[in-house]
Amino acid sequence: MKTDLKLLLECLKYHMGNPLSQKEVLITIHSVCKQNSDAGIYFREIGGLMFIINLAKSSEQSLVKEAALYTLGSIAEENVYCQQSLCTSELFQDLTGLLTNNDSNTNLKRMSVYVLLVLVSNNRNGQTLVREVGCIEVLSQMFRTVLSNYELNLSDNSVFQSYLLWSSVCSTLCVCVNNPQNDENQMLCCSLFPCVNEWLMNCMRPEVIRPICSFIGLTLANNKILLTPCRRRQLCKESTASEELKIVHQKPDSKKLPGLEAQALNTSIPEAMERRSPVPGQSGLHSEFETTPGYIGKAHLKKEKERKKKTYKLLLA
Repeated sequence: MKTDLKLLLECLKYHMGNPLSQKEVLITIHSVCKQNSDAGIYFREIGGLMFIINLAKSSEQSLVKEAALYTLGSIAEENVYCQQSLCTSELFQDLTGLLTNNDSNTNLKRMSVYVLLVLVSNNRNGQTLVREVGCIEVLSQMFRTVLSNYELNLSDNSVFQSYLLWSSVCSTLCVCVNNPQNDENQMLCCSLFPCVNEWLMNCMRPEVIRPICSFIGLTLANNKILLTPCRRRQLCKESTASEELKIVHQKPDSKKLPGLEAQALNTSIPEAMERRSPVPGQSGLHSEFETTPGYIGKAHLKKEKERKKKTYKLLLA
C-alpha cells in the first residue's frame, strides 16, 4: 500500500501537463485510500494531501480541480486525522473562492460543497471555521439562488445538475448546525426560513420537501432561543382559547334566570351602574362584583335574606 501511494504521488507530479492522466491518478489514489483508512494517514505523511490541495488551487483545468477536491473529500471522510489536518482557514477560504467564482461550473461547485460537508460533519472546529470564514453566508445565498424555478424539470440535465448542487448545499447547512449542535450557526441559518416557507408553499416535490424538512428540524433542534418564542406564542394561543371556552361554558342562559339576573346579562356594565339608584349614605359607585353580570343576582338574594331577617325580628319583638 505504501509503495503504491508513493508511486501514485510521483505519477501525479510527472503528468502535470496531462489533465486526463492526472484525473486517472487521483481516482486511483481515492480507491487505495478508500480500501484502507490508514492509507490516508500515510499519504498525508509523505505530503500527498498538501500536494493535492496545491493542485486544486493552481490547476487551470476544471477537470483536475474537481478530481482533486473529490479525492481530498473522500480521504477526509475515511480518516478523522486527515479531516482535522485539512480543517484550516486557508482551505475554507479557497473553497469559498471557488463557490463565489462565476467561472466555476456546477460540478466544480458541487465538489467544493462536498469537501465542506466532509470537513464540517461531526467536527465542531469545522463548524466554527465555516462560520468565521464566511462560508455559511455563501452557502445560504446558494440555497436561495441555485434553484430559480419552483417547477423543477429534473429530466432536464442542466436542471438536474443544479438540483444536485442545491441538495448538497442543503446537506452541508444541516451539518453546520447539528451533530454536534451549534447554536450560533443555527441562528444564522434561521434567516433562510422565509425562503424555506416559499418553497413549501409553491413546491410539493418530495425531492425538495425532504431536505427542507430536515433542515428546519436540525436548525431548530434543542435551541432554546429559537424555540422559546414559538412555544410562548403557542401557549398564549392555548391560554386564550381555554379562557374563551371557560367563558362560553360558564355564561348562564338568560332565559332560565330570574328577571333581575336576565336583565343584567343583557345590559352592559356602565348601563347597569347608571340604572341602579344609590343606597342612602353611599356614593353612586358600587363594587365591581355588584355591577358585573352574574353577581347582581347574588347581591339581590343576599339583601332579600337580610330584609326577611329584619322582618322576622320585628315580628318577634
